[in-house]
Amino acid sequence: MKKKLWLLSAIIAILVFAALAVYISILIIDRYNLIEPDTEPSDTEPADSSVNNTNTDDVSDDVSSTLPDDETSVDVTHETEAPWEPVEVPVDFQALFDVNPDVYAWIKIPETNIDYPVLQREGDNAYYLNHDWEGKKSTGGAIFSEDYNTKSFTDANIVLYGHKTSKKTMFYALQDLASDVIFEDVRHIYIYMPTRILKYGIFAAFPFRDSHILLTVNFRFEHDFNKFFDDVLSIVDTRANYREEYFPRFGEDKILTLSTCLRENRLKRYIVMAVLLSVEGEPLEDGTVGVIDRSNK
Repeated sequence: MKKKLWLLSAIIAILVFAALAVYISILIIDRYNLIEPDTEPSDTEPADSSVNNTNTDDVSDDVSSTLPDDETSVDVTHETEAPWEPVEVPVDFQALFDVNPDVYAWIKIPETNIDYPVLQREGDNAYYLNHDWEGKKSTGGAIFSEDYNTKSFTDANIVLYGHKTSKKTMFYALQDLASDVIFEDVRHIYIYMPTRILKYGIFAAFPFRDSHILLTVNFRFEHDFNKFFDDVLSIVDTRANYREEYFPRFGEDKILTLSTCLRENRLKRYIVMAVLLSVEGEPLEDGTVGVIDRSNK
């Protein structure tokens, strides 16, 4: 009996000692944690004081250099110089646009009364045969191009149409160039655009058949180009005049053609043709600007 009591007492003593040992170990660990410095950086102080000496401008530069292009800082006060010299155009295009947005250019031929806006009606090539530039009904019509041409004056051949009116307006004066004297005096055509002045040199004036030039001749094909001008030069008529110095070169020159009814025969046309000599102001859409080099003519 005594032996059993002794064994029980020993077991209890061992358990108490083990529990006490665990308790003491926990106290020691907690105390260690209380006195050990925090090794993680706090929210208010940097882990490394050397960051305070960092140049913030360098950091800003590094950040902006990693942003997409549209996120970077741009000096909006800097103005890029225009690659072309602005030109003063003697036409108030905004006033014209306010009346009729179909206006896109202005034609003037010195030494004549031809001085008019140029229009193009989307979807109706015949509209300006019987409407004036303001869009009002008029037997005199207006000066216009068809939508076979663009409005950029970069086509190989741009054709403008106008009536020969009884009041001697619109394109009536074109046939005056049948006179050798007048043809000698009337040498140039000016086309004004909102930011450009185009100067053309007249090289031919002649009566012609009533065929649609743009639908029967492709001026981008050398064969068509050469055949057309061979036909023009073969015209034997006292009303035909030519100026060899301005005659066009295939693939190099831009042509402007003016067309009206022949006074003596409404079933035929009187044609005046000119070649682009210079572009002042903004370059054309194909980059053409300045005086056209015709040294290899």
